[in-house]
Amino acid sequence: MSVASPSPSAGADPDASDEPSEAIPGLAGRRFLIISAPFGSYSRKLACVLRANGAVVRRMIFNAGDLLDWGSRDAVKFRRGGDAWPHALAGLAETYTDLVLFGEAGVYNQTVIEQAERLKASVWVIENGYFRPHWVTMERNGVNARSTLPRSADGYPAPAPREPPFQEAGTILPHHVWNLARYHTVQVAGRVLFPRYVRPYTRHALVQAGGHAWRYLKLRLPLRSPPTPM
Repeated sequence: MSVASPSPSAGADPDASDEPSEAIPGLAGRRFLIISAPFGSYSRKLACVLRANGAVVRRMIFNAGDLLDWGSRDAVKFRRGGDAWPHALAGLAETYTDLVLFGEAGVYNQTVIEQAERLKASVWVIENGYFRPHWVTMERNGVNARSTLPRSADGYPAPAPREPPFQEAGTILPHHVWNLARYHTVQVAGRVLFPRYVRPYTRHALVQAGGHAWRYLKLRLPLRSPPTPM
């Protein structure tokens, strides 16, 4: 699906676009369950488009950050431990036609990927666009190393398709930083609500944030010139 709209000015919030999307045929009667999504309002925007085309959409809530990004409407809260997720997923997949993931990291996403071939529901994995800027990558059952895209140029027939109209993303890093920071701050603060949540990272998000902040400061500070020998 492409979005035909004017390009926002540099620095515009990529989550704030209210441009209409093209109709998506064949979604009436489809039931989507969003397992994970990019930080911020992406999942809500996606749900609005899918619902406008006749689909039912709900989202899994594993922690307070998910709840902040999505809200309580059409939320499926999961408060059990990670070891209970495979059984819960098998049951959920029977009642939905499509499961949506962002990336493959973490026990919740990995379980879906590992069971993708056996699940009744179709599995869609979205990722930051790695072929072209301003685009999101979406593939069935996995991305990156699990991608089913051809590995050689022979797999892509000529001529290349014409690129449809699209909306430029603009400067997105500040918005990514803000969305990520608020998500993890609320996730940590709301740990009491989801005490069995399994983090997808080997290092705590706050430790990672400190490391990125220190690296940013080092890059921004002027380099000292080495002393001149006498």
